[in-house]
Amino acid sequence: MNNPDIKLYVLCLTVAATILAFDLAIPLGAAIGVPYVALVLMSWWGTSEKLFFVMASLGTALTVIGYVLSPEGGVLWAVIVNRAIAIVVIWTTAVILLMAKRAVRVHLDTAERDYVDLVHNAPVGIISVTPAGKFISVNPAFAALLGYDSPEELMESVTDVQAQLYVDHEQRPAIIGMLEENYQSLSEYELYRKDGSTIWISEIARAIHGKDGEIIRYEGFVSDITERKGGEARLEETRSLLAQSEKMAKFGYWICEHDTFTYPLWSNGLESIYELDPDRPRTSHKSALNPDKSALNPDISAQGGSVLDEMSLIHPDDQEMASEAFKRLVTKGEMIDCEYRIVLPNGKLKWLHDVGIAIDFEGGKYKRSYGTTQDITERKNNEIRLEEINTFLSQASKLAETGHWICEHEGFTYPYWSEEMDEIFGLGPKDNDKATEGVPNFGNDGMIHPDDVDRVQASFSGLIADGVPMDIEYRIVRSDGEVRWIREIGIATDYKDGRYGRSYGTTQDITDRIHVEQSLRETLKLNETILADSPVGISFFDETGQCILTNNTICDIIGATRDGVLSQNYHNIDSWKRSGLYDVALECLKTGEARKYEMQEVSSFGKQFFVECHLAPIDLDNKRHLLFMMTDIADQKMLQVQLIQQSKMATLGEMATGMAHELNQPLNVIRMAVHNVLRKIGKNTVEPDYLSDKLVRIDQQVDRASSIIDHMRVFGRRAEIDPVQLDPREVVDGTLGLIGEQLRIAGIDVVLDMPETCPAFMGHQVQIEQILLNLLGNARDQIEGRDGEKRITVAVTHDDHDVQIAVEDTGGGIPEDLISRIFEPFFTTKEAGVGTGLGLSISYGIIIDMGGRIVAANTDHGARFTITLPMCGDDT
Repeated sequence: MNNPDIKLYVLCLTVAATILAFDLAIPLGAAIGVPYVALVLMSWWGTSEKLFFVMASLGTALTVIGYVLSPEGGVLWAVIVNRAIAIVVIWTTAVILLMAKRAVRVHLDTAERDYVDLVHNAPVGIISVTPAGKFISVNPAFAALLGYDSPEELMESVTDVQAQLYVDHEQRPAIIGMLEENYQSLSEYELYRKDGSTIWISEIARAIHGKDGEIIRYEGFVSDITERKGGEARLEETRSLLAQSEKMAKFGYWICEHDTFTYPLWSNGLESIYELDPDRPRTSHKSALNPDKSALNPDISAQGGSVLDEMSLIHPDDQEMASEAFKRLVTKGEMIDCEYRIVLPNGKLKWLHDVGIAIDFEGGKYKRSYGTTQDITERKNNEIRLEEINTFLSQASKLAETGHWICEHEGFTYPYWSEEMDEIFGLGPKDNDKATEGVPNFGNDGMIHPDDVDRVQASFSGLIADGVPMDIEYRIVRSDGEVRWIREIGIATDYKDGRYGRSYGTTQDITDRIHVEQSLRETLKLNETILADSPVGISFFDETGQCILTNNTICDIIGATRDGVLSQNYHNIDSWKRSGLYDVALECLKTGEARKYEMQEVSSFGKQFFVECHLAPIDLDNKRHLLFMMTDIADQKMLQVQLIQQSKMATLGEMATGMAHELNQPLNVIRMAVHNVLRKIGKNTVEPDYLSDKLVRIDQQVDRASSIIDHMRVFGRRAEIDPVQLDPREVVDGTLGLIGEQLRIAGIDVVLDMPETCPAFMGHQVQIEQILLNLLGNARDQIEGRDGEKRITVAVTHDDHDVQIAVEDTGGGIPEDLISRIFEPFFTTKEAGVGTGLGLSISYGIIIDMGGRIVAANTDHGARFTITLPMCGDDT
């Protein structure tokens, strides 16, 4: 017994008890059992047929109990009859209701079977789903839509509709939301099929509510709209492609109603062409199509459309032509195909091309027209530019002396022969006619140089027969006898039936170029001769450091063959790296500045050399190459050393008197000490301490004399090859040790201005002392014989990079007109026979070789010579 039947039993018992209580309260004569029929009637709502018999039996029993237990009264036989009738009515009602319910059930079963058959065989999908998303029932059509063999397979496989079927998981909550508000919805969405593919469906859904108003299930009717969706997608794609085509081709299309001159169709492309607001109302007026341009249709404003007065936008120079063309379209149905300009409100000028035809001829006139409008501004601008380019090309061809031609091989005529061709061949109007009428082989008339005829004919034949591009240079002999060089380039076209029908090309007068090339060849030959016979060694290295050019001189200097030099890469030459030349080369290439460098080395080929190198960067094709020149200076250096040595010897000779005086001082002291000792010995009064003191003094004077002799001997030697670090203060002191006594004898004061410490520089002490001796000697010569203060100042200073040694005198200075020549060889300001004129020149060369400089300048009282030398670096 289910729950509803229990409730019904309780209700029936309650009603029965109420009727019984009422029956027992009424006297017997008045009691009847008919109310117990209500119990039988209430059995209709029960689910079991037994309930009819139960309630009929209960009613019968209560009727009898009521008769027995009710108070006495009334006519007995009437009461008995009433009770019997009530029992008959109770059972009769029960039987009738039972029969009726059975008939209803048969009808419902039939209707249910019909409904099930309808759902099962329906051509559309029918589903029932719980609010939780689980199928209650599905029909075969829906299962087939999703690719399942049966509804049972679908319901077994899919346990969560939202998670397993919906492509967009947010779709189902949205549909449920609509159903909760409206109880019914029409939705389109995408579902997954069994094989993983997708299908678009349309669903009419409704919500089924229970007695308490809650949703107990959702029912829906589902149709496959995949094909429709595909069509919509293709339609949208077509629209998109059309819109893109409009945008790319800059065109739009329109339909015009002639009665109102409005546009039922006005595409987005036209909005762009006229630069209109795309959100504006689309009903537009095109006055250019209106034969009566003076009147605008009054219905336009009533229709809510904005007015586009196209005629007012057409350029004034084009309005008459455009208006006439539009009028013929409207009134005569003539196809319109015209180009015109418009000027937009913002001042922009555009070229438009309209093509349209008239349709719907009725009542003697055309009611509508349709067509396209294209923005051809870019094309028109290109045509203008093309015309300009053609003009420039013509001018350029004339300047470049280049002509253009087209040749028809059938009959050998020239349908195109530019004016420049006449200039090149020296043809007049009559000759030009002859050329264009079919005389391509001017050799027949003697225009091609006899020595070039065969070559030209072979090239032209290859062009015609085999399509081999022609590119040939040859000579022509013009009618005035002048020989000109030309270059002809041609390409064959129009290949058909095994031969080429046409060719086109250019002809350029290259006479000037040929002459220049001949001159260049001669110049190149001369340069090659100069390079080969140059006394200076020359090599050329490419951007990778590989030697690509050299001459015999450099081979002789380093003891190599030409191939040996060409095989070298300066990145790998050991002698360059040992001597420091490699770093100089890299610095030259980096800074772009030429460099000079001397080195004494042994080459990679085993030969010793002493050379002066010049390096220069050369940029070719945006790549930096290195020009390297080498001069053998071994003999020059030997002569320079000899000259310096002779200069030193001359200086020593000049200092001989002073040196003798320097040596006489210690000798006189020694002689006096010896004389005193001998005198003491003669008197036999020599004391040990006295003797020891004299011997120490004699030893000191011997050291002094020895030091002077040693310094002179060192000074007289040749300088060492390798420079050493020198303290400028020690160099000054050493120089004054050689000449100081002479200056003192001459009465010249020597003032020293030197710091306590000073950076060193690289050099040869003998050479620096020789330079200072020369400067001090010259100063002494200038001061002697002059009145006034006699003073020589020697100052040592330095900055962050250089050391300076300055020698300044009070000898009156150097004449201003001679100071610029003071370092020239054999130039002197002294009297004839005094000096050689080489001292300052040699000094200048020594300082330059050391990487320094020496300058001369006048002061208030004399001259100042300043030597500047680079100080030693941290890595020296």
